[in-house]
Amino acid sequence: AEPKPLRFGTTSRFQGKSVVFTGNLCCAMRCEAQQAVAALGGSCKSTVSRKTDIVVFGLYDHDTLKPGASIGAKLEEAYTLVSQGYQIEILDENDFLEILYENLDA
Repeated sequence: AEPKPLRFGTTSRFQGKSVVFTGNLCCAMRCEAQQAVAALGGSCKSTVSRKTDIVVFGLYDHDTLKPGASIGAKLEEAYTLVSQGYQIEILDENDFLEILYENLDA
């Protein structure tokens, strides 16, 4: 069965923003989440940098983390940049979905 496409409303939160996904999303495949962000005017990047605006994290598969790490390298980098004063919004998957579903017609 074809997975249902990710539904989204008319939020402007991703407009002109650089968004990075990390970890495994439960709601959809990462490519679908990236397509939703792109449709809402954002751009998806594969790495976190000082130009990143939003990081969305899903669940981490502990087999893929570095020994002793509880979060992935991208999320760690995002927290480091935030601590240096960069404005990066860090969202978990539920936060991300709430934004996507804003103004969604039932």
